[in-house]
Amino acid sequence: MSFARAAMAVAVTLAASSTAHADVSYRGTTAISDLMGGAAFAGGIELGTDTSWGLALTVGGLTVAGLGAPVLHGAHGNPGRMAASLLLRVTLPPLGAYGGYLLSPSDRARFRHGGGLIGFLAGYAVVTII
Repeated sequence: MSFARAAMAVAVTLAASSTAHADVSYRGTTAISDLMGGAAFAGGIELGTDTSWGLALTVGGLTVAGLGAPVLHGAHGNPGRMAASLLLRVTLPPLGAYGGYLLSPSDRARFRHGGGLIGFLAGYAVVTII
């Protein structure tokens, strides 16, 4: 658990330093939101959603990953970017999951679900780059 606390401390420090300049760029804050959401989601999946920590990390990470950047865009007065970011985050990761599921071997169910997860994370990676 000390690694998670250290990661949160680094994220808060970086977020505070990136907003202390009072400029219009909030890329650093958005990047931290994306990284923390994705890391928490991946960590929760690794722990397993059948455990309380794994489920909490998965749901929390998915929420931050899905809503973090749109909320930041809205808070900075960019409703168009907010809508576009939300639309991309709602469509690309599920499409990636579906594509990964279809491309996985059909005779092995475990690999199909893993392919879906890899596709989901690939879709999320594309969203964070855009």
